[in-house]
Amino acid sequence: MLLSRSPTGKRGYRRFRSGTLNVTPIGDEELLVDTNSRFPLLSLPPEVRNCIWAHALGNSMIQAYHRRWTRSYRLRLKPPNRANAMSLLRTCRQIYQETAILPFKLNTFTMSSAYNIQALETRLKPYQRAQITSLQFEVQVENLSVRVNDPLVNARTYAYLKLLTLEKFEICVFGHTKKHADSVARARASLMSAIQSHLPHVYVAVTTTELGWHTYNGKWYPGP
Repeated sequence: MLLSRSPTGKRGYRRFRSGTLNVTPIGDEELLVDTNSRFPLLSLPPEVRNCIWAHALGNSMIQAYHRRWTRSYRLRLKPPNRANAMSLLRTCRQIYQETAILPFKLNTFTMSSAYNIQALETRLKPYQRAQITSLQFEVQVENLSVRVNDPLVNARTYAYLKLLTLEKFEICVFGHTKKHADSVARARASLMSAIQSHLPHVYVAVTTTELGWHTYNGKWYPGP
């Protein structure tokens, strides 16, 4: 159902109640849409276009974080050199219609604290959150034992995660070395049991990396 519509019938001010843009052409826009449809890229078979969209918009990470100085939640694409990929959605109506949900469906949302899950609540619309299939929590190896005893995700977070269409939930342990192997193995067993009891239909994984983690600026760097 239409939420709003330009009183002049011109471009750009129409949305569905879900929040998605209504790109149905009106008046002179029909000629523009017809012209665009003959562009070589849009003339490719749908299967080929879908592969192109997936390559351009997928296989990245979207980090949810909290900006303390503005007390606000933000989302940013990692690596940042792919940030302009989202401009693809603004090129024309047909491309928007075919790609609007893909950034949420094909990328992994990552955060260093369950607290930052509020970024998904404040920055995304319900139809966007409903497309999220992959979520990753980042933990420093030194804090892993604390996170096991003081659950990584609390009851409120589990309730929120159940509202998503999650297919994969991953915990990535940063700064892992051989000396941490035993403690990580114990923590892995405990976390897997706790999470799977709440999210039985979601694939759960605990992975490790030797990369370090700067929590104050959200950057990854080489080395333990």
